Amino acid sequence: MTDLTPTRSPTVIAERALLCAPAGEPQRAVVLRLHAPVRDADGWLCEAELMNLFEDRARARGVDSLQSLQLALGAVHQALEGVIRTGGSVCWADGSPFMSLDDLRR
Repeated sequence: MTDLTPTRSPTVIAERALLCAPAGEPQRAVVLRLHAPVRDADGWLCEAELMNLFEDRARARGVDSLQSLQLALGAVHQALEGVIRTGGSVCWADGSPFMSLDDLRR
């Protein structure tokens, strides 16, 4: 995750519980939180975080609120796929396997 600055949206618009085990580490509960896009001088900014997995929030800037939201979700997806690519695991809170849009296209 990247670029942590003090300007943050306090409004959480979506949340999901996951179980993640980075390579060589025990499984832990992780909360994915998506914050409401906010308008600023440079367009729209949307933040997402993977609590208990990464310290920083992903910050995605777009020309409108929808683009910033899509880019923030893309950053979270890449972060979770990165955990898997490096030998870790990600699953839903009930223990069922994590499936991304990439998995559905295969």
